[in-house]
Amino acid sequence: MATASRIRLTPATAGTYHVKNISQESADAASKLLQDNHENYHMFFDKAGRHNHIAHHILTLFALGASPAELQRAFVDNTSYQRPPEPVHEKFVKDLFDADAFNEHLGDEDYYNDYLVFFREEIDKKGYENVVSEYLFKGDARAEDMLVRLYGGLVHPLIHLGFGLEFHQPALVAEALAETAVHDLQMLTFFRKAEQHAARAAAAAAESSSSSSSSPPTKSLIDLLHAINAHPVLSTAARYSDTNKINQGILGRDGDAIFELASQWRVASSSSSSSSSSSSTKDDAEEELRRKTAEMCNAAIYFTAAAQQPPKKVKLDFAFMHQVTSSIFFRTFLALNWIRPEMKARLLEWKAWMDLVTYAARAAPDLLGGEVEGYTPVNYGGGEEGGWDELFAKVRGIEDDGHVSKFLRAVASAEEMCGEYEGQEGFVVGEEMWLKIGYMGFDTAVDTDRTWIMSTGFKEAWNGIGDRPRA
Repeated sequence: MATASRIRLTPATAGTYHVKNISQESADAASKLLQDNHENYHMFFDKAGRHNHIAHHILTLFALGASPAELQRAFVDNTSYQRPPEPVHEKFVKDLFDADAFNEHLGDEDYYNDYLVFFREEIDKKGYENVVSEYLFKGDARAEDMLVRLYGGLVHPLIHLGFGLEFHQPALVAEALAETAVHDLQMLTFFRKAEQHAARAAAAAAESSSSSSSSPPTKSLIDLLHAINAHPVLSTAARYSDTNKINQGILGRDGDAIFELASQWRVASSSSSSSSSSSSTKDDAEEELRRKTAEMCNAAIYFTAAAQQPPKKVKLDFAFMHQVTSSIFFRTFLALNWIRPEMKARLLEWKAWMDLVTYAARAAPDLLGGEVEGYTPVNYGGGEEGGWDELFAKVRGIEDDGHVSKFLRAVASAEEMCGEYEGQEGFVVGEEMWLKIGYMGFDTAVDTDRTWIMSTGFKEAWNGIGDRPRA
């Protein structure tokens, strides 16, 4: 049985999205490797705060049908640059049960292992569902602080938590909570102001409407992305030289424009949409969450794939890619009945709002849908697309730190989730575009030029990337 200190996978815990016929041998191999990582490697592989992706990579490959040998090779490829855990400060761990002591070293990477030991103990006593609810969703000052940190560091804490919850691994949940504790509050101002703008808009809608709803009409994420692209200030607020393009650029130079736009995308929940507790109201709220989750996945994948710079080779933006690889876990959150509907709605709003500000901070690149629709894979025999199973087999065979395989699984999962909404407002990606986007991710990874673009909307970011071969 999986515990707060022991990884234990089975074919039945292969994730929300996985291929058929996962073997127990692969589950055992993945469990062993994840245990090795849990015990012997730090969450950050250097003092600059760059993340250890071994757990993400192994779990993704496990879900995509990797053999024990493929899992072992992926592990070996990514251990040489890892570092061991920091020593535990025994007295500090004991003091963490005091709220003031808990806050003392928040944001301090040197204390990651202390928070890890603490959260293991908490999960052993209370169960991981109760610990996550207490430390992230309770609504008190500590949980509100931790919730902002969850979205820090290119959403790596959220991604790690998603893996822990999706694969039912308390030890990974403990890692994710400790990782959250040592991240910063970079997104605090953005989330707080966006919520304030949204609340004011809801209040204004309630005053001007005779209906019982206090929720103003919302725009689609696609509409809001185009609005950001067309906004004369917002689309140019960030500069290539900014070290933090969100805080220096978008929050520092554009005034309230990003909040006014972001707050136009809302998610109603059963508690916020009506005081009624009827089954029809609950059903409507659940459908709202499902549809909005699918919309968020669809939009994140679209702006990541469509932000190209022809005639340069097709490449994906590094920050955009993380908005895709994190999107898959909102499907997991939907299925967890111990997360309150209003919290699911809030988590989803924050994720979509972060998508919008991340897009703006990369200079709001033009979104070229034709680049996706007309894409011809370059790493498949004869230039014809293979199916997902063939693409998964390919990604299991390349040297990767987990980013590429995570991207492919997120896109394939989104295709499955978005199918019932295809062609509706806000759903731009459909039909054969899904697999083409999967190949875009794979092709850029095996290309001889660098894999990712950093800040794709700036022409300087594309320096060093070659042009596409002429037909």
